[in-house]
Amino acid sequence: MKNKVFIIIFATVLAITGTVSLYIMHRHTPQSIVLVKSDNKIIRRIDLAAVTSPYEFDVKSDYGYNTVYVSHNSIKIIDADCPDKICISHGELKSNYSPIVCLPHKLTIIYDDGNTDIDVIAN
Repeated sequence: MKNKVFIIIFATVLAITGTVSLYIMHRHTPQSIVLVKSDNKIIRRIDLAAVTSPYEFDVKSDYGYNTVYVSHNSIKIIDADCPDKICISHGELKSNYSPIVCLPHKLTIIYDDGNTDIDVIAN
């Protein structure tokens, strides 16, 4: 009997925690301005809501290249010459909680949250 009560309480707490986590992750609709950064420098600022026809562009650096695909309210990396290709498998940018990152090429794609504060530790 005690095991059943424990299982019911554990399942309830797990369900509540999962629901709250999903709510926090998805409560804010992402903004439409995206920053494409290479080596921590902004190379493009794109308004995804203003994109009328899809297009691609390459980001080339000393580390390699990435091909970025942009469409209305969507951006993703579709090709790269990095060895692991995690940036491609990431898919579309959904939120700032999960930016698109290509570590070998020092490329990041994030939503512009308007925060210009510099981290004191990282500068």
